[in-house]
Parts: sequence; C-alpha cells; structure tokens
Amino acid sequence: MQDAIALAVIAATWIYGWHVGRLWVRGCGVRGRAAVWCLACIIPTASLIAAVHAMGFVGLFSGRGVVSPITVAITFILVCWAARFFVATELPPSTRMLRPGLGPPAPLRMGWWWLPVIVVGGMYLVFFVDAATGYPTGHDTLFYHLPSAVRWMQQQSLNPLPGVASDCLHENGMIVPFLLAFAKLERLFPLVHLPKALVVAATVFALARFIEVRPLPAVIAAVIALSVPMVVFQSFSGYVDLYATASWLSALLAIAWAMRATTARQRRNLILLAGLSAGVALGARTSFLVVTALLAAVLAAEMWFRPHEGRTHAPAPVRNVAWFGVGLLVCTTFWFTRATMHTGNPIYPIEVKVAGTTLLPGYDMNARFPQRSLGLRLQRWWDYPWHEAKYSGSGENPGYPYSRNNAMGAAYAAFVPLGCLALLFGSFNGRPRTQEEKWQIVFLLIAATAVVLVPTVFKEVLRYALPQILLAIVVAAVLLDRLITRFPQAMLATATIALVVTATIAAVKPAHALAGRIRDGRWDRAWFYQVPGVIDDLPPGARVLNLAAPSATYSLLGGNLSNQVITHPEWETLTGMRVPNTMDLQRLGIQYVFVQEPWPTDWPAGLPVRVIFDNSESRAVATSPAARIYRVEPVGYAGQNRNAVLTAR
Repeated sequence: MQDAIALAVIAATWIYGWHVGRLWVRGCGVRGRAAVWCLACIIPTASLIAAVHAMGFVGLFSGRGVVSPITVAITFILVCWAARFFVATELPPSTRMLRPGLGPPAPLRMGWWWLPVIVVGGMYLVFFVDAATGYPTGHDTLFYHLPSAVRWMQQQSLNPLPGVASDCLHENGMIVPFLLAFAKLERLFPLVHLPKALVVAATVFALARFIEVRPLPAVIAAVIALSVPMVVFQSFSGYVDLYATASWLSALLAIAWAMRATTARQRRNLILLAGLSAGVALGARTSFLVVTALLAAVLAAEMWFRPHEGRTHAPAPVRNVAWFGVGLLVCTTFWFTRATMHTGNPIYPIEVKVAGTTLLPGYDMNARFPQRSLGLRLQRWWDYPWHEAKYSGSGENPGYPYSRNNAMGAAYAAFVPLGCLALLFGSFNGRPRTQEEKWQIVFLLIAATAVVLVPTVFKEVLRYALPQILLAIVVAAVLLDRLITRFPQAMLATATIALVVTATIAAVKPAHALAGRIRDGRWDRAWFYQVPGVIDDLPPGARVLNLAAPSATYSLLGGNLSNQVITHPEWETLTGMRVPNTMDLQRLGIQYVFVQEPWPTDWPAGLPVRVIFDNSESRAVATSPAARIYRVEPVGYAGQNRNAVLTAR
C-alpha cells in the first residue's frame, strides 16, 4: 500500500513539475501551445530521472538497497521544488502571465482531413486493446530491459550484477517500469511509452510550425510520424528508441527556440533545457552519442543563426556547448559512473580501439553484426523506404533482419523522400535569407546523416536512426504545405490511401494476437508467454537458471515478479562454464533450471536435479517448443543419469 501511495505522490509531483516547466519555457519566450507543452515535459521527466539517479548513487557507493518509491518521491519533490525556486528567482515575474501565442492562432479547418487522423487513431486503438489485454513484448524488452528493471525493484538498487558486464547499459527508459514494479502493475508495462508517441507527434508539429509550415500540413506531418510502424510498435513495447527519440526531438526544439531568444538569460535557460532533454535520450541508449553530437554542432553554429549578436568574454559556441553539457550530465552521469566502476568504460558497451589497441573495453560491433562490403550495404539500402526488404541474416549476403516492426510505412514512402529531395534541390537556388530557411537546411542536413550512419556506424539497425527518420518528416512538411495548397483533393486521397495501407499492414499482427486470445479464451500470463504455469507458483525469491532463449527471461520472473532469473549468458560470465555443474549451482543458490527443446545433451551425469515439470507429451500449442523444469536437490541427491534421460527424448 505504501508503494502505491508513493507512486501516486510521484504522479502528482510530475504534474506539478510540468507546471513548473511550462512557466520556465513561457518565460524563455517560447510561443505555440504544442512547443510549450512538449518543452514543459522536460523538467518533470529529467527531475524524476535525477531523483532516481541520486538514490542510485547512494546505493552504488554504499552497497545498500535504498531506491524505492518512497525515497524517490521525497527526492523528486525536492528537485521539482528547487526547479520552481530557480524559475521564480531567475525570470521576471511578468513573464509568467504571458500566453503561449503572440496573437490569435491561424485558422485550422480540418474538414475531410480528419480521415487520415481517424485511420491512424484506429490503428492505435487496435494496438492499445492488444497491449492492454496482454503482456510486454519484444525481444530486447524481454531479454534485458524489463528484467533489469524488475531486478532493481527486487534489490532496491540500480547496481549491476557482479561480473556481468552486459548489465551496464544505460536504462533511463526503464525508470517508470522499475517504479511500477513495486506495486506489481505489470499490465501497465506495455503502455508506459505511449505518452512518448504523443510527445513525438506534438514535437513534429511544433518543429514544422517553427519553420513556418501552416497548421494543417503540420498536423498531417504529425499523423505521418505516428503512422510509422516503428513508432506505433515501440509505443506499446519496452524498446527504448522511441523514448529516447522523443527527448532528442524536444532537445532540438529547445535549441531552435534558444537561437530565437531575445536575451542571453532566455537563451541560456533553453540551452540548459535542451541539455537535460538530450541527457534523457543519451541515458536511455548509448547509440545516441552520435545524434547528441549533432545537437552540439548546431549549438556551435550560433553565429550563423545570429550574425549580428555582439561578442562576449567567452565565445558564443563555447558558452552554448558548456551549458548544454551541464544539462546533459544531469541525466547521464550515473550511467557513466556505474559503467566505469564495473567495466572500466564509461560508454560501455561501445569498445574504443585505436590502431588495433583497445583503449576502453567493450563489444566489438563488427563481430556482433553481419559483415558485408560497403558497396553491397549501400546497394541494399539506397531505395529504402520505397522498397522495404527483409534480410534473412544468412547466406551469401547476410543483413540485419527487419520487417513490419522496423519499417517506415507507405505514407512515409509516399511523401517524405520526395519532400526531402524537393528541399534539397530548392536550396541550390540561392543562399537562405530568413532564419526559418536556415533551419530547414539544418533539419535536412541532420536527417541526411541517416543515409551515412545506417549502413556504417549503426550497422544497418534502422531503429538507431529513428531521430533522423522522424526529423525528415518535418523537412517534408514544407513540400506538404505547398502540395496541399495546390492539390487539396488529390493530396487528401493520396494521404488517406497511403495511411490505410500502412495502418492495415501494421495492425495485422496485434489484431491476430488479440483474436487468438479471444478465440481461446485464455488471458493468463503463462499462456501468453507459453511457459509452464508452475513458474507463477514458485516460492518468492526463487532463483531460476534460464538455459532457454534469452527472451524467455522476463516470462520466468513470474506473475508476482518475484523470481530471480539468471540467463545463460550471465551464467557463462559468472562461472566461465557453458553447462551447469553441481558446485556452481550450489554456490549461486540456483533452485530451478528451465530448458526448452532442443534439449541439452552435454550435462554431467551426476547433476543433483529432478524433473518437476515436463510437457513434452502434453504441450498446449503443437508448434511451441516443449519445456522442462528441474529442481536442484541437495548435494548427494541420487538422481537419474541426466544424459540418458535427455538423449532419450
């Protein structure tokens, strides 16, 4: 009960923090409801993360479990109060009463343009019902994102597992699931990133309006952003790319408004706000080091945006990047410190190697991803998103597999590449004269970096380039504005048809899963994950060794999220052994072992384990692999010869 009350206090404090953020951005001269609302979310989001990190530091250096909803709620209140005090003392009181718009908003006549909105809304409704009646999905989600969050809850500490370097990833995106786990609100896990989709849509709209796109085309740009299958899929899963992208886009919006600020104080506060938001993104995924550097480059080009600004004692680029760095470190320092303490590399898992010498340990990305020549990679990607192939990952030309969950969709393919090309060729007509034209070029250049980064640095993992993918929609909004003005009916028909195609293909999978649960009348967790129901009945704190697929890790935590699960990679890291042995089973306190077909055939004969579950002959779904659970018995247990039993199957 006390955890539920603390969560309610955290929710109320977040709303108060949003109010503080709204005062902050209005006082900085930001106008436009969408821009104000998006930027106002930065303060409570960063404050909550900072509160959790503060408690995480205490646990990191003391070795004690002190991170709980109660301690986080108290720290969160103090941080938000401090932010409110800063706003009240740093900004003139009169700015608090300013309205978000400079004048009456431009008329927005949607008319039949509500059709695209309804189509995308219907797609989200299908995904929402499926997610609300199901459980978390996604390979990475079930393998390490959510298991890490649940383990933090069990230990009340953000410390990584001793000796398991892969547990040192940045995980800002798991802060909310971590807190919800205390109240066993597992059903909310699939929905925690849905608000970020709304932030993405609002930010795309605000960025389009910033470069003087009219309201109606800006709305359609936001709808296209929501229709991207990558976006809708990650809105209802534990993948963190959308979470980080929403914060990165907000940081770019804050920087854009900072370059328009009329006073140095307003500019400084907006740049600090941008740093906080970029820190939220970088603290959620290490790959955002690249796109965060792009934001710093934009800040360094202030004199191009403001050529008549007077010089100060410190050069403007240095000052801007310094304030940006201060905000950036607020939501990332904990992860850098934790990774350094446990791996010796602050940007783990990225390995830093110079001239063949490893300076900072980590994963060799070239070894972890399929390797192909640069020419072949460019050949496979040049026509994306018009042609969305699915690479098998095997054969002569292996590639990273992606499909509906990692695609851009028909609406994106119909408008965005052409919009980017139109702006690119139009920019050769002359030098940009207005600030809005300069920002169009900046957005285009940042979006274009995906063309280089995806086949090289990002190893053909498309979702790593999600920020540039969505920013390209903002660029295309310029062409959308012109086309809607000249060909309103043709554009309405084209947009609606493209969105119907995109929504139909994307919604097939969740609709099929939902229909299957309705048909079978099975809504329980074990059926959803196709794991034995006995997993939910294990004693609280039971230690389970998962020798099946890593994605089964989350399902083995049980309905009460009380089981402690050790994955096969973690077992190998902790013991140096690939197969279980009696000494390590006892040393690590393993009580149960979970395996799936194909059965292991190399276990030692004298393992003290006994089968307590085996559905080889009675599996519920014929196509699912059979499962077996062993209970580890005391040393000296005279069990069967394990090799004989396993090979007989």
